[in-house]
Amino acid sequence: MSQRSVGESSRQATQVDESTSAEVYFDPTYATKIGSYLTDFDSLLNQVNEAYGHLTEAAVDLENINSDTQPLDEGVKRVIDVEAQLKLQQRLLNDIKMRISRGEQIPNLVQHFKNEYRNVLQKWNSRSEDVRYLRNENYLEFKSKVWEVNHPNDPMPPLVDDGEQDEDLMVMSTSTVTLKCPITTTYLEDPVTSQVCKHSFSKEAIVGHIRQSRTVAASCPVSGCSKYIKISDLKPNKSLARRVKQWLQSQEEEEEEEYMDVE
Repeated sequence: MSQRSVGESSRQATQVDESTSAEVYFDPTYATKIGSYLTDFDSLLNQVNEAYGHLTEAAVDLENINSDTQPLDEGVKRVIDVEAQLKLQQRLLNDIKMRISRGEQIPNLVQHFKNEYRNVLQKWNSRSEDVRYLRNENYLEFKSKVWEVNHPNDPMPPLVDDGEQDEDLMVMSTSTVTLKCPITTTYLEDPVTSQVCKHSFSKEAIVGHIRQSRTVAASCPVSGCSKYIKISDLKPNKSLARRVKQWLQSQEEEEEEEYMDVE
């Protein structure tokens, strides 16, 4: 999938039907019409995920032959921007759909969408590179894979050295509880995070928990959490997976050192 095709699809997705006239305040059929636009976003976001995979694979190949990966690095950043734009559009359209379904009147629907999108996009573009890229899970995954080509046994240095990253690593090294699944109480395996309550679990454990409830959504198994989680709410947490891997590697190294000291 080309970056151009993703960009073109993104622009097409923003074109709310101009037939929703400024003179008409509310028409229930608009909710259905907007819903048809929303169905396109899953396909577009799947293409974005494929783009991340293709760029990462190409960068690893280039790193293996000691070629420059910077153009692909910039490509990942552009894809991150496209993904952000798509998700902003999706969120706005979903909000408009819900408001219309409730019978709320929205004057000048097209202009309303354009104004809201311009505002949220401006906020995104005003964010620092650290926030937009260096803390992005897909960018971290890209950098990690490239790093591992020539440093297979060494953890990748933090991309952001501002104290916050260090504090996070300190938490990881002093409290392994955060790296354990609240269901299995063992280290996270294939970690996923709920987009509803932000709690993380081993994928197999939380999916099993939800299916055992025999309902679409199950109560979050974390004590004190009143949220309900659906399987569709779960998102792979690549950053957390890397932290678990780094922690386990550091534990193995410590055990090896202790063994050598005893000998």
